[in-house]
Order: sequence, then C-alpha cells, then structure tokens
Amino acid sequence: MNFLAHSFLTPQPDAWLTGNMVADLIKKRDIHLLDDDVQLGIYLHYEIDTFTDSNQFVTKATRLLHPTQGKYSPVGTDLIWDLCLAKQWSTYTDKSLEKYITEVYAHLTTAVDHLETKLADKLTYLINKDFLTSYTQPVSMKIICEKIDARTRFKSNLVHLVDDYLSLETEFNEIFAAYFPQVILEIEGWKTNILSNHHTNDSNNELIKE
Repeated sequence: MNFLAHSFLTPQPDAWLTGNMVADLIKKRDIHLLDDDVQLGIYLHYEIDTFTDSNQFVTKATRLLHPTQGKYSPVGTDLIWDLCLAKQWSTYTDKSLEKYITEVYAHLTTAVDHLETKLADKLTYLINKDFLTSYTQPVSMKIICEKIDARTRFKSNLVHLVDDYLSLETEFNEIFAAYFPQVILEIEGWKTNILSNHHTNDSNNELIKE
C-alpha cells in the first residue's frame, strides 16, 4: 500500500493517522519517543503492510508486473494501488478526493507541531509537495517513479511503471476491487481489538486506583 491507501485505511482516532503517515519516515528504534496513539498509528501501518504482503490478490498483481519490473514488482504494485484507489474513490466514500486530501493535510499540519524536528520537517516537506495528490495521477506518478528509479541501488524499470499500469489498467483495477474490501475488513478487526484492549486496560487501571 502507498500513502493514499494507508491514510484512507486509518480509522479514528486522528493520532493514528499521524502515525500511519510517518511510519516510513522514522527509524523503529525511535518510535518509543512518540505519543502512544501516534505509535499505534505506526503499528497500524505495519499491520496493513503485513496483510498486504501475504494477500493472494497482491501476489496476482505483482505477477502482472514481474515481466517488466522484476524484483521491483512489489514496489510497483504498492504505487499502483493509489492509482486504483483514486480511480475507484467514489466506491468507498461520498467525500470527494480533493476534500479528503485537504482534510488530511489540515490534520497533519497541526500534528507537525507535536513531532520531533527532523520528523516534522520530513512530513512538512511531503505536505508542501502535495504528496497525496501526486500519487493519484499517472502524469505526476511517472515523475515520482523516475526519481525513485534514480535512487535505486540496482537497475530497475520503474520509469516505465505507469506505462505498465496503463497497459494493464483493467486487470489491476479488477484485482484492486476484489482486494481492497478485504483490507478494510482486516483493519476494522484490528481497530476493534486495539480499542477493546485499551478499554480493558483503562478499566483495570481504575480498579487499581480504587
């Protein structure tokens, strides 16, 4: 999953959204420095990634890319999911994509004030670059892929990822339509479990105080 899908899969509370968005920007050894709810957002991010890595539909999509993208097929698939989500956006919410992105930026801009300086700077940079919108449009996605390709350690074909997507657009969107509802259900279960545990812990703490 990429940024847009990760943000969309974040349930309340809002602090989880902050954690989900910074999960790839922070070293695991530094997670403990963040507020507890922000940490939960990071663990949510990891939960989404774990579910994605083992999902049969993701494997199917990755195989579509393998002839051209090779070892970078999983990376390419993650990026393509945001294109698919943007295309199918109205299937999952009545809110316009533009309004949704504006609301996410508003939350993250406020959250920046409560983050360590380096992490805050990284997140602010992404917001200023309008990173969520950039991953939803083939033209801007192509520019991003060119930059990623330039940074890859080994030879990749990511500069042609958008062309691969457009040539197989129907197949990718059909796979995503079957796959994304599964992720939504998985994360709803995760949320219920986490909130239930928190409620139990809070109740136990109250009993201890008494």
